[in-house]
Amino acid sequence: MADAAPVDDEAKAARRREIERNVAAARETQASAERAAKDALDKPERGARNLTKQQVVEKLDNVPVFTIVEEASGALVGVADESGETCCRWYADVTEVQSALVLTQHLNPDLPLSLGVTPLGTAFALTSGWKATSSAHPLKLQASKAVVTAVAKELGAAPDGAFPLFGCDELQSARLLPLFLSKDDLHATWRAMGRSADAMPTELQVSSLHTIVQKMLTDDSMDWSTLMLVASEGATALAHKIQTRPKKPAGPDDEPPPLE
Repeated sequence: MADAAPVDDEAKAARRREIERNVAAARETQASAERAAKDALDKPERGARNLTKQQVVEKLDNVPVFTIVEEASGALVGVADESGETCCRWYADVTEVQSALVLTQHLNPDLPLSLGVTPLGTAFALTSGWKATSSAHPLKLQASKAVVTAVAKELGAAPDGAFPLFGCDELQSARLLPLFLSKDDLHATWRAMGRSADAMPTELQVSSLHTIVQKMLTDDSMDWSTLMLVASEGATALAHKIQTRPKKPAGPDDEPPPLE
């Protein structure tokens, strides 16, 4: 009987070690479950994540583009480019469309003209043949010429056909993929978020609008619902000005004919 106590102590110690291992394993299992739950919240739900054409249009519609229209009817007006080709154009650049308006009005002194605003998605659908149009001229979407010239080599596209978009990892998250129409717009957002100018990224991701649209339609490896195009402050201000300007009073020739 004298040896019973040491045996009991050894059994208790072994049992204690087993309990400690079980507790440690349970804690690790719980920690793994908590990490998995956190990852599930941080990552978008998997599944069919490419978009329909209508969803793509809605995504792009967050940004305004501008065109030249007849003041009375709002009809699109053809604008000739440097090569002499006349197209109805939607401009992404505020300065360029304002200059085009001045030139086109000079060439058409008897036709009052003004600026019109269209959501980018709608303009893209019209210029890509997704929507029918009765325009007498070809329809084109025109990015900023200065931006296109600066990045044409990176895009591998001729300046006339490129529509650059910019992004950076530092502004992206699992829930948001912001893209910008120029480096200046990205930098403005960076500063508006209160981030240090010294920390501003110098290496930006550059793609084209047409490439991104094609990926949204066909690539389900990303959750494209997180994509957001960010308009410049100048474009937003001009769009608001156009949409809220008072309508021109009807002239005597606009009066309806008298009833018989």
